[in-house]
Amino acid sequence: MPYLGRTVVTNLADFHVDNYASGGGFTAGSTTQLTLTVAGIDDEEALSIFFDGVHQHHNTYTIASSVVTFDTAIPTGTANVEIHYGKQPVASALAANSIDSEHYVDGSIDLAHMSSQSVDEDNLHISNSGSNGQFLSKQSGDAGGLTWATAGGGKVLQVVQTTKTDTTSTTSTSAVDISGMTVSITPASSSNKVYVYFDWQGSADQSSGQNYHIHLLRDSTDLLRGDAASSRTRCTVQGAESDGNGSSVHKSMGYLDSPSSTSSLAYKLQWEVQSNTLYLNREYDDANDANAARFVSSITVMEIEG
Repeated sequence: MPYLGRTVVTNLADFHVDNYASGGGFTAGSTTQLTLTVAGIDDEEALSIFFDGVHQHHNTYTIASSVVTFDTAIPTGTANVEIHYGKQPVASALAANSIDSEHYVDGSIDLAHMSSQSVDEDNLHISNSGSNGQFLSKQSGDAGGLTWATAGGGKVLQVVQTTKTDTTSTTSTSAVDISGMTVSITPASSSNKVYVYFDWQGSADQSSGQNYHIHLLRDSTDLLRGDAASSRTRCTVQGAESDGNGSSVHKSMGYLDSPSSTSSLAYKLQWEVQSNTLYLNREYDDANDANAARFVSSITVMEIEG
């Protein structure tokens, strides 16, 4: 069919053709409006109008609510008006789960293409309700998804330390408390552990052969000591003044205790010496000059989540 003007639109949905004959559908020389048989057409681009087979330019008419209004009356002598039209195609809704990872190009979805907070707890497959301090963990087996879980043991819940900077001494040949070397802690749960660490610095009488022992205790219970062996003293650490000059020594040790308690616990050090005197935080000689020194000793406890 010959036409003047733009190319006929063919990519339309619900395509229709309305024919209007002179004397019945319109009056040549006076009719300026035609009504389409299908309602809801408002797009000029969706129309192709022919006067006796000649296509009319879309600038010569307008359309609103399926009523075509021509700029001028249909020309005298026109016998037939034919209007081709349809609605622009509308994409149908996608079926649920019809687009998955196989339909995405790698890297096509990144932070720049996601709205703020588009992925939150409500949009994740989480099987339970969480609480402060928990983390997301993958569920095992075929269930998949995520679950809120509590971190395993090992977290440090509290730390308590006693530091002794002054001096003290003992001549006791049986274990007695070291003044100022006790620290107390109250665990929050009986399943929690207590890590205890001590630093002891001191010296013994310069008489050669002075043996001494340091003991770690929880309340009255000995902790971390060697196995029984006949008449040998069981202790945590041992020292001896063997060179006769009374030099200072440093002893330290750490131990992870399982007290199974929520009561206040006292961790402390005891000491004993074979003979003469054992000193804490000073040299035996303790001369009043810059070559002599005073030291620091401490005992620290940490509650570890079980």
